[in-house]
Amino acid sequence: MCKEAAAVLEEYARSFDERNPHLKLFNAVIHMDESTPHLHLDFVPVCDEKRKNGMRVRNSLTGALRQQGLEGEGISNTITMAWLEQEKEHIGQLMLEHGIEWVKLGTHEKHKSVSKFKADKLREEIEAAETELDGVRQELASASKKKVKISEIESIETKESMFGKKVMLSKEDYDKLSDTAKKYIAMQKNTQKLKNERDTAVQERDAAKAELAAVS
Repeated sequence: MCKEAAAVLEEYARSFDERNPHLKLFNAVIHMDESTPHLHLDFVPVCDEKRKNGMRVRNSLTGALRQQGLEGEGISNTITMAWLEQEKEHIGQLMLEHGIEWVKLGTHEKHKSVSKFKADKLREEIEAAETELDGVRQELASASKKKVKISEIESIETKESMFGKKVMLSKEDYDKLSDTAKKYIAMQKNTQKLKNERDTAVQERDAAKAELAAVS
């Protein structure tokens, strides 16, 4: 098995430059003296793109991967993660060609293709978005039931002031009116915040569903 593993690692290292023209490989060492054969790679990511400020050619992993046609999809699937999955897919195919089955440690799960992995991840994101959406909807329903007690405002007695069209309030009534107004403003802000969270959750869910449909 070690001989087959070494062959897979050698073939993977030989084809690294072809797959990754913007990752300049300068060292590759296969270690066979430990429990699991493995490969150490040293490379320099080189990005060559027009910029408003700074050098055109620079050391940037994100920029190099972007020039190789990869894209990130937020925190849950960064451009580096997308690249790692691409490389895993390639080495997984090499293993199959050499009769080696890939089993994920700790899960007893056979290696998945990138599309299968991505589909499963999207389903998880959809489920998480649905859970978040349910929670926001419940909070929004609860918030909509809260009402400012208009009777407290109506009960406030006012007196005409000697200063033009102004009215006079007692200190107690002024505090009551101020407190009611603050509660109303806070309630409106919270309702708007919950609506924004609801809309965001819907957008994320729908985007994940559309992407899942595309890869399924």
